[in-house]
Amino acid sequence: MADIDAIYNKISSLYRLLPEDDTPIPLELRSGSMGLRAKDYICAAAIIENNGFQHYLPQIQLTGQAVELALKSCIASVGIEPPRGYRGHDLVALYRTVQAHGFEIEEREFAAIVHLNHIFFEDLSTDTRYKSRYPADNNENLGGVVPKNEVYDAIVKKLVSLSKVKNGAA
Repeated sequence: MADIDAIYNKISSLYRLLPEDDTPIPLELRSGSMGLRAKDYICAAAIIENNGFQHYLPQIQLTGQAVELALKSCIASVGIEPPRGYRGHDLVALYRTVQAHGFEIEEREFAAIVHLNHIFFEDLSTDTRYKSRYPADNNENLGGVVPKNEVYDAIVKKLVSLSKVKNGAA
């Protein structure tokens, strides 16, 4: 039987041999990187959606990650460190921050984010978190109305574009 701690320590020591550069990356550049990743995740979600409903939860997870990164791209573009930890996954709270800094999306786009947040972050009726990642502890409904990926694709692209404008990179 393998000693998992010995394997872990050996691999960890190998990674530590890689040169490290602790130079901070400016928020403006991180904003751009988040925007690029948001687009990657939403493209991956579209691929899953095109393969049928059976992979609904992985699609929701990728879609939520895409919207989260697009919102965080906007936050970083105005020079604010995006939140981390569990609050950093709350799409509604992230949008409130984005909106407070002059970013606007249409009401129907925000409604789509609320529906997504219901499964991606926190169930609106039970307060259960992360249903797209983990099974609930209790017998409760999983689903909800979530628009097609193309709706979120447009939202992600719009938010990333808005963050570029704030960054002066448009």
